[in-house]
This record gives sequence, C-alpha cells and structure tokens, in this order.
Amino acid sequence: PPREAIIMDEFGQHLHGVIGPYNEGSPVSLICEGEGGNFSSIL
Repeated sequence: PPREAIIMDEFGQHLHGVIGPYNEGSPVSLICEGEGGNFSSIL
C-alpha cells in the first residue's frame, strides 16, 4: 500500500495542512513525492 504523499515548496520545505494564502494569479510551485503504490497527479 502507498505511504502518505509528501508535499513540498520549491525550496524543498515540507508543507502540512492548508498552505497559503496566495494572491490570485500568482505562480505557485509545489512538489509531490510518494513511495509505494501508484500515485496519479491530478490537480
């Protein structure tokens, strides 16, 4: 079974819970890593 996915910002800092706020139209870069199982990238 898959483990929990890890969400990071562009600097590699782990993010937890709700992130932001971000201004509408601002660029946002997030990295999602996961191990075990098959993850799909749907946003």
